[in-house]
Amino acid sequence: RYLVGKFIGEFVHPEDSGIFMREFNESIASGNPLRFFYRFKREDGTYIIFECDGHPHISSDQGAYGHMSGSGQGAMSASGLCRGFFMMARPYPTKNAALLDSFLEHKIENERLKKRIEELKREEVEENQVQERQWQEQSRRDPSEAGRVDGSSEHSKTPNYQGMPPPAKPPISNTALTRQNLDSALSAQQPD
Repeated sequence: RYLVGKFIGEFVHPEDSGIFMREFNESIASGNPLRFFYRFKREDGTYIIFECDGHPHISSDQGAYGHMSGSGQGAMSASGLCRGFFMMARPYPTKNAALLDSFLEHKIENERLKKRIEELKREEVEENQVQERQWQEQSRRDPSEAGRVDGSSEHSKTPNYQGMPPPAKPPISNTALTRQNLDSALSAQQPD
């Protein structure tokens, strides 16, 4: 609404308007794309730096618009009549804007990672609850009843961690295994 019906040159900074008009007209005359930087006036009167890309829309149908070129109302390029100009502008990325973008990207990534951590913690809690229920169910069962219900397949799915631990390893001795040492070890184990 602020820009409608007005020529873009009215919003370009006075120091940049000469370069803007020259580049704009040269792009129309040559048919080449336009790219430059300029200061654009905001509604409040301050200026912001813009990066601009654009290109003219050149019509190859000169016969339909021939009457316009004679009256001086249309711009003629080497290859035809300019029917319009497509231009896109965006704020020039300043150091502060780049820092802000970087901060926002990191913040978004941080939020995504926090959600993922919460999901993983929830999954871990659910898995622990399932294991706890299975352990409690298994510990409540009578061993003879468990044998009748499912035999050994139940034990192969969920191992009984409260079963008898493996035997302790014998202490490591530095003495060589000789017949005498073996006989003394065996005699110490036999009752009198």
